[in-house]
Amino acid sequence: MAIKFHGVITPVITPFQPSLEVDEKRLRNHVRRLVESGVHGLVACGSTGEFALLSTDERRLVAEIVVDEADGLVPVIVGATAVGNAEAVGLARHAAEIGADGVLLAPSYYYVPTEAEVRRYFADVADVGLPTIAYNIPFTTKVDMSPEFLVRLAGDFENLGHVKEATGDMARVAEILRLSDGRVRVLCGADPLMYAFLSSDASGVISASSNVMPGECVELYELVLKSELEKAKALFYSMLEALTYIDAPKFVQNVKAALDILGHKGGPTRRPLAPLDQSELATLTRVLDDAQIKA
Repeated sequence: MAIKFHGVITPVITPFQPSLEVDEKRLRNHVRRLVESGVHGLVACGSTGEFALLSTDERRLVAEIVVDEADGLVPVIVGATAVGNAEAVGLARHAAEIGADGVLLAPSYYYVPTEAEVRRYFADVADVGLPTIAYNIPFTTKVDMSPEFLVRLAGDFENLGHVKEATGDMARVAEILRLSDGRVRVLCGADPLMYAFLSSDASGVISASSNVMPGECVELYELVLKSELEKAKALFYSMLEALTYIDAPKFVQNVKAALDILGHKGGPTRRPLAPLDQSELATLTRVLDDAQIKA
């Protein structure tokens, strides 16, 4: 595993035109803004990027745009999660062909695979050769990969050395690090816990909210890295209500609406994701104001 992902990694939104086609210009502008804000990596076609609502061709297009616009300034990780192994492998191969730096892979999410079937799925994608981040998000996949299982996977496949842990279970950070003797790097997948994860030796965060507040997230990471924990806590507490509100079940709508509020044109989501109602928009506006998020 040559590359070690770290820091603030943003799962990039997929902007749509009013017709709901992918909006390449706005996607490029958003990627540029994130890179200029100092984020340490990008994910194309993750959950925040509405990957499950994109066709395979659209997923490839979005990945190509993000890799091209990032232009090697930060690593780009491509979401390869799919229901079937063959599609996941195809997406991973395309990611390798376009020069992506890794793939993000959650278990197949319609059927409930056995542990052996999950292993085969990861093995098939590992054969592509790109560094792979295993994405543990049982909220959507119905599969909870235990620390023991994840460490066994990493032992079997050299390029599977990162875990995005989205259960919100803090104990898993220490357990994965203990069982792997630090070989497996943990990335936080629960925005309201980013300070706790980072101060417990997690290597970074894959944060939906960093679409909205990239500068603040980067500053938090750097303060923890420098062991300036009191300053980090103060910053985190100022962000916490916004992080918690954004990283809720409507996180895709929240991120796009927050970007609209801040003047960055997040735009619409695809159905079945419905727009926020007026009450939700008012609350989101207030929490952004209270957190003094810089536009």
